[in-house]
Amino acid sequence: MVKLKEFFQRYWLFILLAFLATVIVGVVILRPKAPGAPKLASLAQPYFSKANLAEGRIFYHLSLDKEVAETPKELPVFSAQLRSYFDYSKLARPNLEGEKIVDSALQAAGFAKGFLKENNRWTPELENGEYETNFLKIGGFEVYEIQFLEDAEIIITQFYPKINDYLIVGRIPFSGLMEVWVAKNGRIQKVKDELAQYDQTKPINYPLTSLDEAWQQIEEQKGTVVYVGTQEETYDLSPVKISDVTINKAFLAYFQEEEQPSFLQPIWVFQGKAIFRDGTETEVAIYLPAIEEKYFITPGF
Repeated sequence: MVKLKEFFQRYWLFILLAFLATVIVGVVILRPKAPGAPKLASLAQPYFSKANLAEGRIFYHLSLDKEVAETPKELPVFSAQLRSYFDYSKLARPNLEGEKIVDSALQAAGFAKGFLKENNRWTPELENGEYETNFLKIGGFEVYEIQFLEDAEIIITQFYPKINDYLIVGRIPFSGLMEVWVAKNGRIQKVKDELAQYDQTKPINYPLTSLDEAWQQIEEQKGTVVYVGTQEETYDLSPVKISDVTINKAFLAYFQEEEQPSFLQPIWVFQGKAIFRDGTETEVAIYLPAIEEKYFITPGF
């Protein structure tokens, strides 16, 4: 009994430390783990895919016109859902008549923005985004694009929304998710609204691939060709044989699925020129998920 007492007197500090260590380890092991980022379903397949545009291997070249900003380590994914359907089309010759009060692209964009606000279609993402204008003329039953505002009857304003300073793109990066046609008389002729509703209250961050890592995947034929300039006009949706692609623009963006958007996810967008096997050259755009592959249930598109 005396020896046991002497043992505790001599080693009590070590016994206490061992007891505390045991308690701490037990708490760490038994404590419920914070949920990690859930795995994502693959993004909906874009309209075009590499499979029906290429035969064999595409040779990619990177020649950027502008330096790409440093890639953040992670970006949030947002939930998304379709908004209420909005269909507006008043395009007819009588609606184009009247006093011409629109004399600049900026003024046309202002009419478009005002109309969207009046109809509760304007959003913070549009407010933070960009826009571009194109000019149209009507000839008979055809509407065709022209170069100069002075000769135009309709000004199209395409709005490109942004979230966290990143563009939100749809099926192709060259088409805005909100498009408004304004006549020279100031009347709205047509609205194309494909913008979803985004919930930014519960973002979930995911690690991103760098530009170098993304480009390596492109060279490994993992990118999805989503746009080829002459596809519809020249080839009538038949398979196109691409041999070489030179990319001169690359940037991070958010991809909104077209049919039933459930998530707004970051992707890499690559744009440049494609060369077909017959020597024809045209514009091309390629999408690649920017989130690391391990976070997808099935990687890629």
